[in-house]
Amino acid sequence: DFSTLKLRKQDGDDKDYSENDIASLMSKQDEVQWRKMAESIHAAAQGRPSIVMCPNSVEIAKIVAYHICGAAGDKGAAQPVYGAQGDEADDLMKAYKKGDFPYIVAVKKLEKGFDHDEVRCLFMLRKTKSRRMYEQFLGRGLRPLAGVRSALNAEPTPQGRVEILKASAKPYC
Repeated sequence: DFSTLKLRKQDGDDKDYSENDIASLMSKQDEVQWRKMAESIHAAAQGRPSIVMCPNSVEIAKIVAYHICGAAGDKGAAQPVYGAQGDEADDLMKAYKKGDFPYIVAVKKLEKGFDHDEVRCLFMLRKTKSRRMYEQFLGRGLRPLAGVRSALNAEPTPQGRVEILKASAKPYC
């Protein structure tokens, strides 16, 4: 329940929810709540390549990944990725792209510059008023498959592009 969160001034005149406030609120969840959230994520994604965006808390990312692994019945199904991991984060992102595990749980790591057209599901566990942040995250999943891009670029009509996407192996995200 994010209703108690207050908007705070961010960069410029923008207002958004504090990462610390979100993390503090989420850290108060009990095991049952974590498990239910993870079960819901796994039920919706069904093991398809997915990104789970967490607030700026490595602890929360680790808890979420742990519970997703439990929901999936596979202790390696979800991996947390965050900046302080350094080269390990890069290795995890490469392994995710290879299909070594279906869920990547991100803390300030995949918002920009991460391209993987196989992503099928996105889960935003971080409340935001920032359109830019939301669109950046949404872009992680809306990339069409590489094999479809040239046909999309060649198609002059919006309806034709929709039909190409519908017929592809990734008709939606």
